[in-house]
Amino acid sequence: MTPEEVVLQLKKKGTFDELRKQALQEFQANESGQTFINDIQEIMQKLEAEDPALFTKDKSHVHNIVLDRLENHAVYNDARQKMLDHYLHSEAVSTRIDKEIRAIVPDETVTRRDVSPPRQRERSSSKESGEADD
Repeated sequence: MTPEEVVLQLKKKGTFDELRKQALQEFQANESGQTFINDIQEIMQKLEAEDPALFTKDKSHVHNIVLDRLENHAVYNDARQKMLDHYLHSEAVSTRIDKEIRAIVPDETVTRRDVSPPRQRERSSSKESGEADD
């Protein structure tokens, strides 16, 4: 089984969705998540102060303005990086992924090292083409 096939099987099993939900719950519950929420609220208040009628305008227009502001603000990038650093270096996550891979491919020749590089290539190629991450 190729690494790409392993990733596809993990997606079909819902493993990535479960891990994503777990990561979000952990982030929201910790101090970084609470700080991020407070910072987002502050940014939203500033947007509203700049244009009091903003949130009565077309939703797609508001959505684009809010996304642009958040994506270009350090608070978004800092929180994203903290979450990735914490979550991707988590021993519990690594153990869970290894366990899930072993359930799909019990052969001991498949390791995280075998699966990780294609996942990274897939992620960077999807970003280049504008596709969403999984």
